[in-house]
Amino acid sequence: MTTEKIDYSITIKSKNDSLYLSPYSTCRIIDGGLEGFDFPETRLAVSERGFGDGGVVSGAVICPRTMNIVFDVVRREKFESVKAVIQRLMNPHGSVTITTSFEGRRREIDAVPASKPQIVRENFHDRARVKLSFTACEPLFRSEKKTEVNFPTVIPILSFPLNLMKGAGSVCSFAGSPYSGGIDNPGDTECGFTAVLTAHGGEVAYPSLHLGRRYISLEDTLAAGDVMEICTSSGHKSISVNGEERYSFSRSSEFFSLSPGINSITLTANSGLSHLAVHFEFYPLYFGW
Repeated sequence: MTTEKIDYSITIKSKNDSLYLSPYSTCRIIDGGLEGFDFPETRLAVSERGFGDGGVVSGAVICPRTMNIVFDVVRREKFESVKAVIQRLMNPHGSVTITTSFEGRRREIDAVPASKPQIVRENFHDRARVKLSFTACEPLFRSEKKTEVNFPTVIPILSFPLNLMKGAGSVCSFAGSPYSGGIDNPGDTECGFTAVLTAHGGEVAYPSLHLGRRYISLEDTLAAGDVMEICTSSGHKSISVNGEERYSFSRSSEFFSLSPGINSITLTANSGLSHLAVHFEFYPLYFGW
């Protein structure tokens, strides 16, 4: 009886070093050697109702993720070089990016070493077993490849009445509505995004992005050629024009995120909307690898 090997790989990379683990590499994860990769810990706070039975949820958070990896160094002659890489990767003052590949999908997460590496080797003739522990303060995996969406889209049409004879009729195209469109977030949970708004051929006054009742609005005018960037990612929320951060946005603006599924985004402006083109990009987020 043969056991089919699962096709996976995990790369732990710092600025100067990397460690590669797979079923065919020098470092191979043992059965049950992964902890904390499928779902982060969560914490729920429940309060009693003032009057009546039961309670209400007063708070829910996703905790920082703890990840453990246990693997064997199967080639004894490679142990010292692998050990040197491990010691540099596990510097408590540094950080790493862990990239996973499993069943055709690639995701990554940033983490810091959570403890010293544990290396067990009975004697110089045995293979070494290693345990590495990491903590990811931002506990969600992100897609390795970013998703990009442009507004407006171009839709080909035919002129009517239709005449395909030479010298008669024409085939043309027009831009689909630049004012709204759907952005599909394939992730497990909401994620921030970056929107790049570029004014082409004219001024755009007070450009705004809307998602339902929430919106982000710049209370200023973009000149032809100006590039406005809106970022709603956690810890990086900002608006800039031509690389300079701006604070002249509406006080009721909300730096909203994209929910899983289709998000209907609407673009508005007090004037000059036809001069505006928008490029969106984001990294979908996932609870597991």
